[in-house]
Amino acid sequence: MRRLLITLFCLAALSTAAFGQDDHNDGGPVLVGYAVVTATSSGLSGVSPFGIWGSRDALLYAANRSLTPNSSGVILQLDYTPWGTDVSPLGPRFNVRIGAQYTAYARFDGGGSNYDGLGHNASDNNTFRLFTWFEF
Repeated sequence: MRRLLITLFCLAALSTAAFGQDDHNDGGPVLVGYAVVTATSSGLSGVSPFGIWGSRDALLYAANRSLTPNSSGVILQLDYTPWGTDVSPLGPRFNVRIGAQYTAYARFDGGGSNYDGLGHNASDNNTFRLFTWFEF
C-alpha cells in the first residue's frame, strides 16, 4: 500500500520591532514556514523534502551572513512498526516503532557554503539519528 502524506506548518515569531528595535528588521514580523511532503510505501520508509523560509532580521539571525532562516534539504527515514494495525501482544493500545533518520541540508541559514562567514557549509549540519517510539 502506498501513502502520500502532506504536512504544512507555519510559525510566526515576533519581530524585533516589537521590542523597539526597528533598525534591525527590514519590515514586518519574522515569519517562518516549514513544509514537508512525505511519500511512504507500506509505512516503512519516507522521503521528506523540506523548506524553511522567513523574513530578514539582523538581530534574530545575526549569526549568519544572509540574516534569514532560509534552509532546505531532505529527510530520509526508514522505520518499522512491528504490529502495525494488528493487536499488540501487550494490549490493543500498545505499539513500538523503531527507525533511523538522516537529514541532509542543501541550504542552511540562507546559504549552501560558508553560510556564517566562518567557513561552515550547510552539509555540516547533516544529522543521523536512531529512534524508538513507544505508544500506549
